[in-house]
Amino acid sequence: MLANIALARKRGIPLLADQVDDAFLTLGRDFSQANGLYSKFWLAKQYVLQWLFYLRYLANAECVMFVSEADARSFNRHFPWAKCAVIENGVDEEYFSSDAISSSSVLKMKHEMVFEGSMSFQPNIDAAQYFANEIFPLIKSSVPDARLIIVGRSPVPCILALQSENIDVTGTVEDIRPYLSQARIFVCPMRTGAGIKNKILQAWAMSMAVVSTSAGSGSLTVIDGKDIIIRDDPKEFAKAVIELFEDNGQMLSLGSAGRDRILKQYTWNEKSVELRDLMHAILRKEKA
Repeated sequence: MLANIALARKRGIPLLADQVDDAFLTLGRDFSQANGLYSKFWLAKQYVLQWLFYLRYLANAECVMFVSEADARSFNRHFPWAKCAVIENGVDEEYFSSDAISSSSVLKMKHEMVFEGSMSFQPNIDAAQYFANEIFPLIKSSVPDARLIIVGRSPVPCILALQSENIDVTGTVEDIRPYLSQARIFVCPMRTGAGIKNKILQAWAMSMAVVSTSAGSGSLTVIDGKDIIIRDDPKEFAKAVIELFEDNGQMLSLGSAGRDRILKQYTWNEKSVELRDLMHAILRKEKA
């Protein structure tokens, strides 16, 4: 791939680099959570190596594309001359819809929450452990029958170890939608990572109430208290979940507003138009 990029540059072929998310942002968040000198040194080394890679292959592209404003800003802080564009991810609003799941197969659990993602991916591992160890006990103190479902492929041993009477770890599932449909709240307690959280887009599309950290919501267009609840302190996160369990009207309102956000801003049809327009703009500039 790198050889093809170099060849394209020599031939004057315009390069649109789909970087997705920014490694500097990810490494910075990982560094803030790292314990021990060795871990911090390793992350610092990766930071330098990533800078050298970006400088050689991406910084002078016609455009570098990211899925969030935060990632694009992070990249531009390191390479101010680089031309960046943001096209967020979308979601299949018809597939991820509560109407797509048979009502006869769905039983809404009164105090059930769900978190999903690849459970071998370090930011998801950190989020699941953080929620299970620091937030969930606070919720259970007020809601003893609260349950957490952790859904995602390849759970590592420390995630499997979270399995308990009140926490289920499913591993790989054929279809995520039944789990989203049966739970009442989607939690996204991310502290590391970058990019855009497809898990929130899917939960929104399924009309779920979402409680997230700031890192979890990323650069999604959100209105705290209207289509999502953002809390970074463990006690405040737990309090928000408890209050939603006690207020069915607010829970339904958040879910409805999230679904509306998807239909207005995050469908794949809309995102494909944005990508088409960006590619046409690059070609027009090259021909000018």
